[in-house]
Amino acid sequence: MQDNGRGFNIQGHFDGIGLKNIRERMEAIGGVMIISSSPQIGTRFDLSLAV
Repeated sequence: MQDNGRGFNIQGHFDGIGLKNIRERMEAIGGVMIISSSPQIGTRFDLSLAV
């Protein structure tokens, strides 16, 4: 998934549970989530699941 929106600093602190929840669910089923984001550029989520 990728967008061309605001982006955010992934090294920063975020209070929401959304990204944490996605990561935990992916790990629970043996998957991996990688987030790449830059302020003013956008965000990309790479989700991998071995089957």
